Amino acid sequence: MLKASLPLNTELLQSLREVDGTAHMHFELLNEYGIVASCYVEGWERPGGCLMRLHVMPTQRRKGYGTELIKAVIRATYAEAKSALSLSVKPDNMWALRMYHRLGFVVYYQLEGKNGDYLMTLDMTGKLPPVVVEMQKILQQAIAGGGVGKEVARG
Repeated sequence: MLKASLPLNTELLQSLREVDGTAHMHFELLNEYGIVASCYVEGWERPGGCLMRLHVMPTQRRKGYGTELIKAVIRATYAEAKSALSLSVKPDNMWALRMYHRLGFVVYYQLEGKNGDYLMTLDMTGKLPPVVVEMQKILQQAIAGGGVGKEVARG
């Protein structure tokens, strides 16, 4: 399990909200200047949720706030016995891809179209399908080589 290690002088707030009949668990990381990072998990009432709209204030980026917020989300998801946490990320967002990969997320699909977002998942049960394990190896190689290609999602 991920160690609780919020940056100095920060506080984590969680609040459950209902939007169009779906439960959203909101997470906000605050410091002395206010909210520095936020996101929410859509579908909190379901066995697995979808991480949405991670945002770190531009002046607070590259300081570990996003990583610590995602770790807090993972801890909360695990504590609620969820089976998985999913998200999407732009293929050219290497900072995010590396962060999510370090935290255990794996690419399992690439959407068609101009942007071709990667869909990633963090399995909380330890029972990843073999195809996802293979895609994780390909992603590790691509990240180590400095790029992520479409072959990751095609497996």
